[in-house]
Amino acid sequence: MMLMSNLDVGFEIEGMALESNYHYIKQKAKEFGIVFWTGDSSIVVDQEMWDVGIYEDDEIYEHEEVIPFEINTRCVTITPRNILKVYKFFEDLYYEGLVTNDTCALHLHVKRVDEKLKSQSALYTSAMMLAYLVETKKYESFLTFEHEKMSHGFWSDTEGMLDEYEYLKKTIDNDSKKLSTKRKRGLFHIHQTGTLEWRGPRGFLDANPIVFCNYDLKSYHARLFRFMKFLFSIIPVLQNACNGVGIEYSEESVYWKIYQKKIQKGY
Repeated sequence: MMLMSNLDVGFEIEGMALESNYHYIKQKAKEFGIVFWTGDSSIVVDQEMWDVGIYEDDEIYEHEEVIPFEINTRCVTITPRNILKVYKFFEDLYYEGLVTNDTCALHLHVKRVDEKLKSQSALYTSAMMLAYLVETKKYESFLTFEHEKMSHGFWSDTEGMLDEYEYLKKTIDNDSKKLSTKRKRGLFHIHQTGTLEWRGPRGFLDANPIVFCNYDLKSYHARLFRFMKFLFSIIPVLQNACNGVGIEYSEESVYWKIYQKKIQKGY
């Protein structure tokens, strides 16, 4: 894992929680730093989670509300201290009872520290990153985590990413002041804010034992740490993408066309 980088990283975390845990989770998110917090109608509360909310009160069965939501965190620069901060935040979400299922995703956003959100410079860098992942086939290293699929056929498929790459290929030679991007979202996506969005990671806190078993399962806890290392393993790859490392020059390469155009425009 790279401990230092000139890249920022932020997260969109989709999940759900019992109402009694919801406010504690929200407080932990505020302590970490959030841009905004919102409900999420795309999240489906499954029967298992619904059953967890049932409790007995004076011999009458009641049901605690399950609240689906999305956390959008602030960006943090990749440093040893901030990597530990992210892990502590993930651990807090685990202990406070955040639960995910297949309708929940964890999106990771990456940008250069010295580039502002929504700037053309940031968009060009994100386009370089996407082209780099496709042309080097490095994206294939991020399709699974410990034999679990890290993509979704509707929200984060490789086809959508490859379509976006082909769109760049068709439009990069256009004499336009602005980079032309495509809104279709795939596994990796050039986000409108200027970040590269990795939309694949799933299973973040599926079947959280704190909620379903009321105890901390050591093997689950250990997996959480390995999952975080998996997320941060994208950083050295994207650092190389920013610096032209590990990709052979070709006049036909979309990556190198974007790289050269970025320099020509003074970004």
